[in-house]
Amino acid sequence: MPVNHHLVRRHRSRLHIGNVVNEKGEKLFDAKAKKQYEKKLMELQADIREAEQRNDFSQLEQLQDEYDKLIEYLSQSLGIRGKIRESGNPVEKARSAVTWRIRSAIARIESYHPQLGAHLSNAIKTGSFCSYQPDRELTWLTCQ
Repeated sequence: MPVNHHLVRRHRSRLHIGNVVNEKGEKLFDAKAKKQYEKKLMELQADIREAEQRNDFSQLEQLQDEYDKLIEYLSQSLGIRGKIRESGNPVEKARSAVTWRIRSAIARIESYHPQLGAHLSNAIKTGSFCSYQPDRELTWLTCQ
């Protein structure tokens, strides 16, 4: 049964992406590297404050760019609560693929039926668990 069909037919229940796959990948980096990244972020923040105080806009732009790139990398590498994600992890790949497919389908629906698209966008929650949680009770008629 497709994920979106499952979610609508069993609203308010949660579907764990791990039900599809259950293998492990390798961590993107270890705890020591995570601490080093945290230290680097703190150093960059201090350097940014210094550059702002000196009105060194050229240096400020370079530091802010480096900071933004590091934040972008870490937000892709760390999950909720700072847990280190794993590369090649089929569960992570499935989570990402399912989220993308659901969001893509909702965008297509929204182009034809904006009200339905907005409803689905607000009611479907994605992540390691996916669920359909409408703000009011609805009865759906679905095809088998």
